[in-house]
Amino acid sequence: MKLSGSGGSAASLILRVVFFVVLLSLAVVHVKLVFRGLSSSHGMEHASLAREVARGNGLQSKVLKPAAIRLNQKKTDARGTLADASLNTYHSPLYPLLLGAVFRGVEADNFDKWRMGTNEYIYELDRVVTTFSIICFFLAIGVVYLLLSRIFDGKIAGATAILMMLCELFWDMSMSGLPQMLMLLLFSSACYFAYRAFEATYEGRITIVHALLAAIFFSLLCLTHWLAVWIALGYAIAAAIFIRPRGVAGLIALIILAGSLVYPILQNLKGTGNVGGVALLVIYEGLAGSEEYAMRSLGEIGLNLRDLLIQLIRSTIAQTEDLYSYFGAIAAAPIFFISLFHSFKRPAIASFRWAILIMWISASLGMAFFGLKENELDPNQLHLLFAPLMAGYGLAMLSVLWARLDLPATVPFLTSAHLMIVILVSSTPFLLRLPKDALDILSGTKSEQPNYPPYAPSILDEKLADFIGPNEIVASDQPWAVAWYADRTALWLPLRLSELEEIENMAESEETPIVAVLTSPISSGTRPLVESSRYYNDYLSLMLDGWAAVATRTANPRIVSNQDRKLKRFFSRYPHQEILSFRTSPLILYTSRRPGT
Repeated sequence: MKLSGSGGSAASLILRVVFFVVLLSLAVVHVKLVFRGLSSSHGMEHASLAREVARGNGLQSKVLKPAAIRLNQKKTDARGTLADASLNTYHSPLYPLLLGAVFRGVEADNFDKWRMGTNEYIYELDRVVTTFSIICFFLAIGVVYLLLSRIFDGKIAGATAILMMLCELFWDMSMSGLPQMLMLLLFSSACYFAYRAFEATYEGRITIVHALLAAIFFSLLCLTHWLAVWIALGYAIAAAIFIRPRGVAGLIALIILAGSLVYPILQNLKGTGNVGGVALLVIYEGLAGSEEYAMRSLGEIGLNLRDLLIQLIRSTIAQTEDLYSYFGAIAAAPIFFISLFHSFKRPAIASFRWAILIMWISASLGMAFFGLKENELDPNQLHLLFAPLMAGYGLAMLSVLWARLDLPATVPFLTSAHLMIVILVSSTPFLLRLPKDALDILSGTKSEQPNYPPYAPSILDEKLADFIGPNEIVASDQPWAVAWYADRTALWLPLRLSELEEIENMAESEETPIVAVLTSPISSGTRPLVESSRYYNDYLSLMLDGWAAVATRTANPRIVSNQDRKLKRFFSRYPHQEILSFRTSPLILYTSRRPGT
């Protein structure tokens, strides 16, 4: 329903002003009050890559993955160095490149300028990262509003914008450090131009310009997250079916996508000898249940592809169990699937929903193939990209059903009641939690807290950055945190002690020695002990040291790993230990020289 007259225009203006005030207020609350630092390991590694970009070093990672070392050694006939293996072949390049430009503007390339002060627990550059994500989120809301206004009307577009603004998952993603908010902006922009091409098709106008722009944005989406290739392939199929001339738009999408991937593929071939780079090993998450196991192994790991089809079907169907959470608990989004059975009068609207469905099915297959944990903040979570558009169709479907009731006709006040109910149901948990958290911090009831366990930025900044030299390496179970908060090269702790020794020899010969091993609650406190024994079998007693230190904290904190005969050679190389206590559980640093020297 469109508002007319000066009264309607004034009311519309007031509503928009209120919306933007609330949106900006929520941004300030999240960045300044409830923010606990980056929560994602991928987000920290992206930020570390961006800082190297700002320094002019290109996409060189300070996170050394044993799998990357193995692939590089195999490709170079064992002539490659650890520096060669640090070439990024895991993360898509666009997000760290854009974030690197932001970092250059705020002089984030100067690590000393952003060092943490006394009693500071949140790294200020984390706020810069999340501010960039929130700006992308704001722009995405604007694009979705424009698109849904074009598809339906301003009322449905406005309700969807409010649902996005009050969606807790979108804010959590913004604070994680993951590129999903940039992806949301690119995906929404791609869908905007795709819909324009659908409109042009049914109106007999030229479609090539909008189809071309849609293909470009889908390609940019793929350069932000490799898994989005599945979405782009879904679009190519839909474009070939629905956009005239049939097949041409789909072919254009595939050509542009292939062209955009040429340089990353060349980089992957240079670093690892295969087109997918280290990122190809993410397949172990989907088909073997553990990407970490593959990434931390210096040796070859087999992959059992027996019953592949059954496993893919099972994984795809399993996603539906948590689909409501993946959609950010936006109540209208699942109603999209009901709208598939409704006959929309305008053919562009009717056809475009099938395009959304094709892209979503393709993305779901990709997530099943490469893995999606039961966690809304999983790096491979692509469902949330579809939530706003699906919510728009869901609200349109509800509006059709609501209009058929006698109640809205007899009580005009209830004309938009269904939209208010959906907004209320979707946002109530978020609206109840957020003010309490903010008020607790403002009143001093709660102090500023980092994401500990397992991340303690102040400890890494204070202890590691000064102890570890620029040309030295620390091995750790949280190398991304070391790389980001301490600005030091970090090796992801290999699966086996023998592999650690092999990499130590490489590092020593290259005059970049490994001088310390850092363990944290990632291996000793945030996962069950049975699971820790699987991933850290050779180091299990090291992982128990944190608990031993906590148990004896009333006296002199002690460790138990020095009684493990299996670690005799390890302690000959790292004879000194320092317990880095933070809050209730410690991090333990094993060093080759006495800490503080």
